[in-house]
Amino acid sequence: KYQNLLQSIYDAVLIVDSHGIISDFNQRALDFLRCDASQLAGTKITQHMVQAEEQDLLPSIQSHLNKARFVVVDAQCLRRDRSTFPAEIAVSRLEIDGAAQFTFFVRDITVRLQQQAALESAVLRLEEHDRARSMFVSNVSHELKTPLTSMIYAVTNMLKGVAGPLPDRM
Repeated sequence: KYQNLLQSIYDAVLIVDSHGIISDFNQRALDFLRCDASQLAGTKITQHMVQAEEQDLLPSIQSHLNKARFVVVDAQCLRRDRSTFPAEIAVSRLEIDGAAQFTFFVRDITVRLQQQAALESAVLRLEEHDRARSMFVSNVSHELKTPLTSMIYAVTNMLKGVAGPLPDRM
């Protein structure tokens, strides 16, 4: 049942002991990290995360897990071929056969970040378009007001009789 559950999880799952050694994982973890089981089993979790200091990662996670059920970490995961991918990693504590373990649920967020960047870019383009539209309306308004103001001034003066009496036709 345990293996069936582990293999059915969408995210990559890594089970890690208190020393940071990977003891179990699902197929999705192998796919994400582009390695086979023999290359992953028995390795340290920090080997698969960029800029994860071995001495800081697990104690920091343990400390946070004393206060909460889950800890979520944003990290760059390192594949066997040395390429990386951005990941959101939810870590929780698990007890298996009386031993404290950690479960790392790794979700590749590459597509999410690409979509977020595209959305931010679209917002910037829309803001620029709005500024250009506002500037256009302002310029058109100014260009129309200038001759209209002169015409209104001339008509007002004519109606006041500044230019003398007006013929009936006017």
